[in-house]
Amino acid sequence: MLASVVILFLLSGICHLVDVNVEGLPFRLSAISYLGHLTLCTLYLVYTRRNIIQPDVKYYITSTVAYLYGWIIIALMEEVIFPVEHSGNRVLWYMQYIPMLMIPNLLLLAGLHLDTHESQRINGAWWLTFVVTFFFIIGIMTNDIHGTAFIFPSEIEYFYEGHRFNTLFYLAVVWVFAMYSGCAVVLWQKAKKLGKTSYILILLIALGIGVMYVGWLLGGRRFMPWLNDMYSVPQMVEAFILFTTELCMRVGLISSNSNFRELFEASRLSVSLVDGEGDVIYQTAGQVPIDSNHMRQALDGDIYIDENHRLHAQEVSGGHVFWVNDLSSVNSVAQQLRSVQRKLEEENNLIAAENDMIARRAKADEQNKLYTMLAQQMQPQLDKIGDIVQHVNPDDADFGEKLALASVYKVYIKRACNIMLLRQNDSILNGFELENSIRESMEYIHLNGVECRYTSSISGSYAADDLLRTYNYFQETVESNITKMKKLVVDLSANADRINLRMAIDDSVYDKEIIAPVYGEQGMLAPTPQPQSMQPSAPQTQSAPQGGAS
Repeated sequence: MLASVVILFLLSGICHLVDVNVEGLPFRLSAISYLGHLTLCTLYLVYTRRNIIQPDVKYYITSTVAYLYGWIIIALMEEVIFPVEHSGNRVLWYMQYIPMLMIPNLLLLAGLHLDTHESQRINGAWWLTFVVTFFFIIGIMTNDIHGTAFIFPSEIEYFYEGHRFNTLFYLAVVWVFAMYSGCAVVLWQKAKKLGKTSYILILLIALGIGVMYVGWLLGGRRFMPWLNDMYSVPQMVEAFILFTTELCMRVGLISSNSNFRELFEASRLSVSLVDGEGDVIYQTAGQVPIDSNHMRQALDGDIYIDENHRLHAQEVSGGHVFWVNDLSSVNSVAQQLRSVQRKLEEENNLIAAENDMIARRAKADEQNKLYTMLAQQMQPQLDKIGDIVQHVNPDDADFGEKLALASVYKVYIKRACNIMLLRQNDSILNGFELENSIRESMEYIHLNGVECRYTSSISGSYAADDLLRTYNYFQETVESNITKMKKLVVDLSANADRINLRMAIDDSVYDKEIIAPVYGEQGMLAPTPQPQSMQPSAPQTQSAPQGGAS
């Protein structure tokens, strides 16, 4: 790559030299010269985008090459396409100062980003350098208005004959060299961290040559005039940029994937880098011998060289990389594990059977405890049902009433046990469990000859214990009045932090408030609603079906 760049650069310069000094050529060799430099910039643009790893550095380097590309196009238009006497020729001459001023600024920012991470940002003050650069660009582009950069005698026929440099031009030159010098200082500091300062000396020498080149231009090119016939300013800047970036990539200042020699020398892996023709470019010292037949097979998929070595392949730019996994230690361990596994399988089967037995026993014990607990809590109602059944006689006049009374106790046992069973799985239950429990109890109370009416406006979720306490209060109140009550009116409602149960039995009213915070869908306490100015809507009235609570 480097040799091709040097040859193309020299051939382009020779073509321009011949075009300037030889008359009567059938075509302009300068156009071929500029085409060679544009090709060189294009190739290097692709090269840097492919090989520079760090995104910020890649952006600034490729932007620099892009500005250089535009600079050469402007110079081509000025020299080859537009004649000197053309009115737009001076504008093109001014436009060359845009890349001339932007390029060193971009190189400085690229240098500042060399050892920064993607998430890191340089000091924002460095961006102010673009303000100064834009000031000089605007000043030069508007020179025809104020004349502070170049002075053109009014009597000259062509714009560049007899012009003199003015203050703004010299300040711009100083600024350009300040940017290049700043870039050199930054590179020196970065290289000092890596111990590569000897390489940066070469860069400083190149910068010194550039200073002498500018002095030679400003001094009138009194010696070696043929150099100006070969290369103008954009081509010399092109050589400097290509030399600088390539040197920084080779010494490691710019992270790139173009030089793997040190990596392969230090690596203990078994890796080979092969070009497109199958020739090994780099190979680690520990690489397992592989032949061309193995390489061809590995391109279609991973293969085993032998039972202890597996070959992998991956296509890379310009060739392939092959690496071998040594499986000998893995196979040895696997063999030992298989023998141990056979011994453990029998023990695992015994342990699994024992654990299964323990789990079934624990489940049975848990169920027994649950059923015992339910029986203990429902014992008063069970005793009352037993007493009714023991003394009931089908011939008694109140036989139906006794059975209806027993059913009231029975439905309470059913519904209370249901809430307690649900509590085993979730301590938070929907308020409809309480609403439905009371409704079913009132249906059976109605069978006992009691006129019933029930309304409910409860919603949301509550602690199961709070629902059970409310239902127990309802049952206790009913049981204490069941033998004498004729009419039962129940209203169940709830607000943000309590459940309200109002019971009217004949002429007596029983009010009960159970503190019961409302819970949301995820089991968290729901937010307390803010008071509103408007009155809440009336609770929904639910009537029992015909023959039940009304």
